[in-house]
Amino acid sequence: MSAVVNIWSRELTKLREKEQSLNSAATQHQEMDKTSSGFAVIVAKLMQFNKPRFLFSEASISMLVECFNP
Repeated sequence: MSAVVNIWSRELTKLREKEQSLNSAATQHQEMDKTSSGFAVIVAKLMQFNKPRFLFSEASISMLVECFNP
């Protein structure tokens, strides 16, 4: 049972790190908006729009599938 807790703890840590990196990237884009040209702003917004939307790793999804699979 403790192994499952350790796995979930690691997965939560990964999610927090991803969220922090996404937040820092958004902050950098906001700072760039203030100091850069219009073209750079458009490119930055397109890159932010096209980033992956899922914050869950493949391992956490597979654990959920195994838990709820009959």
